[in-house]
Amino acid sequence: MNIKEEINILKEKLNFIYSKLNVENKKRRIEELTSISMSESFWKDINKSNEVMEELNLLKKELDSFEDLNKRVNNAEELFGIANEEELEEIEREVNGIKKEIYDLEIETL
Repeated sequence: MNIKEEINILKEKLNFIYSKLNVENKKRRIEELTSISMSESFWKDINKSNEVMEELNLLKKELDSFEDLNKRVNNAEELFGIANEEELEEIEREVNGIKKEIYDLEIETL
């Protein structure tokens, strides 16, 4: 399988993960929790504020991982189109690293 085909497979996997992660719902929840955390009374109930912050941090971590992988796949695709032979080897190494990270994210998502 060539690099271009592998990149396309990675993009398909990311699309699947996107739907399983409910990315748009998580973005809305992050906005909601961020707004809650900005209220003046937020820290009055330490237990509740800790729960909110834990959820907020978890959601951000999940989305950051996804968005980072998505960006790296898109960058690899763009570079593939203009790369010389030496750069193709570097792109292939990057794609192989991304594959493992996407696999890990798939496991976490399911």
